[in-house]
Amino acid sequence: MPWCTASVTSITNSRAAVELSGKLNDPSVLLGSYEWKNNCHLYFYDNMACYEVVTAERNVLGWKQFDTWLNWPKWSLYDGREEGTGIDVTGELCHYRYDEGVQLFPVVVHDERVKSMEVTCYGKTETKEILPGTFTLFAFDAISGQSDALEAVAYDGEGKVLYRYEKKNGYWVFVSVEE
Repeated sequence: MPWCTASVTSITNSRAAVELSGKLNDPSVLLGSYEWKNNCHLYFYDNMACYEVVTAERNVLGWKQFDTWLNWPKWSLYDGREEGTGIDVTGELCHYRYDEGVQLFPVVVHDERVKSMEVTCYGKTETKEILPGTFTLFAFDAISGQSDALEAVAYDGEGKVLYRYEKKNGYWVFVSVEE
């Protein structure tokens, strides 16, 4: 009789790895996900008034969930947001490994006047239409770690600037530019 009869069971998908990780509480709501390099998936959750980013990577035994310091802090939807701003950053992060990475800038916009957003990072600009109350993700190839030169602007339907992403009171937040 062999001394060890335990078998290794692989987790066959990234979502199952994240859900089995114990990182998410029952009221967590999946906002969106991002598949990077086919073997790394990032999941964005609203976790009881904090935004949580959970990463799963494929290895030889299937999928596993892990944390890195780049996924910290948990982004409270109350941290630094001005009264009535209406835009939440739901876990900006840079996922970097070896010599490649991705800079992610996820938002949920609650202000119905916002119709588009422009984000610039590493000298590249993405512009996306915005649907209020939905998750929108901007992704940029990371040249070397997290960028400290990310710029974001939210526009109304006529192209008028409503918000800019700025540092205020120690936090990076969307600030209204209206008079």
